[in-house]
Amino acid sequence: MDSDSIKQFFAQHVEKMVLVGIAAFSLFLIYQGTSYPMFKDTELQPEELETKASSVKKSIDDPHNEAVLALLPPEEPKTYPQRIAQLQKQIPFDEYPHRALEQVREDLSIKRIDPKLVAPIELRMTGVLGAMAVRGGRNTTYPAMELEDAEPPEVEEEKPKSRDRRRGRRGGSEPSNMGSDEMMMMMMGGGDPSMGSDALMGMESQEGGPMGLGAMGGMSVTRRLEPKYNRGTTVTGNPQQNMGAAMGAGGANAKPRPLKTIPQSAYFIAGTAAMPHEALVESYKLTFEKTKGYKPMRDRPIYLGYDVQRADVSKKSVDELGEDDWVDVDGWDRMNLFALSWWDGYAPDVIPADYRDPKLTALIPPLLIYDFTHFATHPKIPLKTMMEIAREEADPLGNVVAPNIFDEDAEPGAAGRGAAAAGANGMMGNEMGMEMGMGMGMGMEAGGMMTAEKNPAEFKMVRFYDFFDPRFKNPPQPGHDYVYRVRVKLEDPNFPENPALTPSLRSLSPEVFARVVPKIKAAESTKKRDFVIHTPWSEPSSPVRLPRLVNLYAGPITEPASTKDVQIENHEVEYVRSPPKAKAVATMWDWRYAVAVPAPLDIQAGSLLNDKLDAEIVDPLTLVVKTKPNSNVRSNAVVLDITGGEPLELHAEDELTRPGMVFVFDPVDGGLKVLEEIDDKFDYNMYTFTDDKPKPKQSNDMEMTDMMEAEYMQMGP
Repeated sequence: MDSDSIKQFFAQHVEKMVLVGIAAFSLFLIYQGTSYPMFKDTELQPEELETKASSVKKSIDDPHNEAVLALLPPEEPKTYPQRIAQLQKQIPFDEYPHRALEQVREDLSIKRIDPKLVAPIELRMTGVLGAMAVRGGRNTTYPAMELEDAEPPEVEEEKPKSRDRRRGRRGGSEPSNMGSDEMMMMMMGGGDPSMGSDALMGMESQEGGPMGLGAMGGMSVTRRLEPKYNRGTTVTGNPQQNMGAAMGAGGANAKPRPLKTIPQSAYFIAGTAAMPHEALVESYKLTFEKTKGYKPMRDRPIYLGYDVQRADVSKKSVDELGEDDWVDVDGWDRMNLFALSWWDGYAPDVIPADYRDPKLTALIPPLLIYDFTHFATHPKIPLKTMMEIAREEADPLGNVVAPNIFDEDAEPGAAGRGAAAAGANGMMGNEMGMEMGMGMGMGMEAGGMMTAEKNPAEFKMVRFYDFFDPRFKNPPQPGHDYVYRVRVKLEDPNFPENPALTPSLRSLSPEVFARVVPKIKAAESTKKRDFVIHTPWSEPSSPVRLPRLVNLYAGPITEPASTKDVQIENHEVEYVRSPPKAKAVATMWDWRYAVAVPAPLDIQAGSLLNDKLDAEIVDPLTLVVKTKPNSNVRSNAVVLDITGGEPLELHAEDELTRPGMVFVFDPVDGGLKVLEEIDDKFDYNMYTFTDDKPKPKQSNDMEMTDMMEAEYMQMGP
């Protein structure tokens, strides 16, 4: 291609080339524009710029004096105390080259290891159902309080008995009709021994005496439960004042005031165990006493509570239980919360303080009427203090001095009484002195001057409860069988709660060092110390269940079986003319009234222990006998047989009979049961108010004969 052709080409296409160049440049500009970020996505938004400006202004306004002063050399001390303070500051060791002047000797002392912990032993569980005193809150009354008082029992006239003519004129046996009340007055030296039983009965009824009746002239009789049947907690203050507070100070028209205490049904399983305290103290002593930095205040068993678990064994055996079958039960913290916010006080503990620990032994619920000692104690825990046991071992006779029977001038028994009184005073003084010493020891403990226990108790009591309440999470259910296990929580002696008591890491064994170091790092980050260690779990308890709501008690045999031997075909066959008859009582728990509603029954073979009646119940708070109308007591138990009641011919005057037994079929428990009169006597008498009934009234001639005979026996020869 020659030059002319080239010139001609450019002359013809120059406009096109310019256009292509402009298009290429435009595309370049467009590409450049798309590569830049969008304006709305940049930090140049007004809000972002305002935030940056505020941050810069705040940074300028904040003082930086401390950071700047830290870069300056320290100011020379101007006073002598400042000079001393500067000289006492440690010089950073790592900033200077150093070399040990002598070889560091290896610590040959015994390294600290973890003590061997022992588990609680002999876990015992008991089902409990009773009335409990709880805080009244806003309640101005409770169901039992609104019931009418029961009518007083009727007095039956006693039939005259034949006299025994074989007694001597003087110095013979006491009159057979002399009651225990007359004998008590004679022993106390008060009143005329010839006073009739009617007069004595009148005195007792005015004072609210043994009959459980309280009456004044012109006032109605108020029946109360006999004191011997009240084995529960005594409500603080007078129950009548508690009820009177509800009436207010303005009479019947005034607004009722809230009650301080009300009764409530308590349904729970109680557990006790023995913690081998002496063995644990010995384990701590052997582990830490010879280690470097041993501190008795730290290196001792410090109890922090316990963990309780429950497993349902209604459908499987204990051997088949896995870890997933065990569920947690309320621990010590929950027990303490119950006592502080739910219960109205607590029952006095029957276990001496030597064998209790505040973090192990839960308080006893304030049960009313119910005997709480059978679930609040343990066979391995003594009911006497260590001081009393030591005193009895040192002096088995108890400082009792035998009276001098040859001293005719001394009154009979005077020496013995005086010696016993002196011994009692002496023991009281020693006991008070030792208790004061124990109190001083506790004060030293609080002041940090504690030493190791010299004579620790062999066991400490572990006590807990598992309450049934639909409001609680996973409570025990009626009709289910459960086993329990417990473990105790203690403070870790190698990582205690107080950081100042933490032993040095150099004193720890490798195993303990590997366990404690992660706890130290976790405490630094979370500001919480994991200072709790656990004993092994105890062995599972025996199966236990919540108690049944219906109970049966046998009473006396009213009519033994009447039999006759009949000869049939040369065989002697016993023919029963009339079946035996007896008395019994069935009780059913009423949740609303928090009482067991009794139904006294006359029974024979084939009787059904059910009844609908106006039952007499006891207000658990005031112990007043009330009438609960239209009470339906249904046990559905059937009497199969009755035996006993036959006279025992031990003495002509004795009216002893063979104790009765009642054989029943109980569909609730699904089996046969034997009720024994002797075993059930206490409960039968309590629920039927046997002791509440007045003594039969004697006829006038009978009373006169008793008075004459009593005066005759007091005459001397």
